[in-house]
Amino acid sequence: MPGDKGERTEAPTPRRRRDARKKGQIPRSREIPSAVILLGSLMFLYVLGFNGVKAVFSVMHQSFTLCGSGKLETSIFLDIVRENLIHTLLIISPFLLFILGIGFAGNILQGGLIFTTEKLKFDIKKLNPVQGISKIMLSKRSLGELAKNLLKLGLIFYISFITIRSSLPEIFNSTNLSIAGIFVFLLNTIFKLFFRICILIIALAVIDYYLQKRLFEENLKMTKQEVKEDLKQTEGDPKVKGKIRSMQRQLSFRRMMQRVPEADVVITNPDHLAIALKYERTNNNAPIVIAKGKNNIAEKIREIARQHAIPIIEDKPLAQALYKIVEIGSEIPETLYKAVAEVLAYVYRINKRNYGQEIL
Repeated sequence: MPGDKGERTEAPTPRRRRDARKKGQIPRSREIPSAVILLGSLMFLYVLGFNGVKAVFSVMHQSFTLCGSGKLETSIFLDIVRENLIHTLLIISPFLLFILGIGFAGNILQGGLIFTTEKLKFDIKKLNPVQGISKIMLSKRSLGELAKNLLKLGLIFYISFITIRSSLPEIFNSTNLSIAGIFVFLLNTIFKLFFRICILIIALAVIDYYLQKRLFEENLKMTKQEVKEDLKQTEGDPKVKGKIRSMQRQLSFRRMMQRVPEADVVITNPDHLAIALKYERTNNNAPIVIAKGKNNIAEKIREIARQHAIPIIEDKPLAQALYKIVEIGSEIPETLYKAVAEVLAYVYRINKRNYGQEIL
């Protein structure tokens, strides 16, 4: 197809995803941290807010009382300012730390903790004002962000208007309340407004994250040619090839060792080589080599043979020939028929009490 080379229709490969993550490119919504911070702030203020405001008012009351006594001097005034600042910081610092923590958590929730220096690299193209302005003003992403922000502001304004309008009768009646009552009423109204805005922001954040993830997946898509090139590079990576070969060797070794108990006889060098033979007259024209190895592998084959009472025959020339000529899973060649037949005939004649013993 003509479009196969240019159209990005293929799902991204694992390598492309890894490269994007290394560059700090992950699906991320700016609304998620805002929603988490707003929700956390609301919860924090609901639990501890009244006590915090009460403490701030207490500090202010003490300051105003002292200022109104007429005994205020410069040194005393500076002490009051310093103490008030310390008290205020102690009151609001837990809130600030909490906001910082949940804002950080909101970013981590979207893609984990990523450290990358890719964004810090110098790029002279970024200094081009014309290109920068056109990118900001004309890109689909910028226009989408603008539309999203306008929609969000419009919805916040609408919710605020509805909330305040529904509270107008209570606002008019609040003139009959005490100062403390008015203060509580205002706090409740503000909390109600922020709660509704919080629900709105959370809903927008969920929708925005879904859209950002879809957009991210679309941007990562590859052409068929890119997929082919990526697979070539991945398969050509020496580390990857080495790892694949290592896994294949381990799998092959396990399969081979699992078949040793099926052997009719194990022929040894005696110490360096071990070859396990199996002969099924109904299925094979000749005995087949089901396992072979040297040194440590040979010792492992002999050990399994002993555990399963399989005869172990020492025949140095035959062991060397079988090890060099016959591959695992293959039948022995005609040139070795006579030698192997003599071994099998001998094995069939010996007493079962000798099974698992090295027979010389």
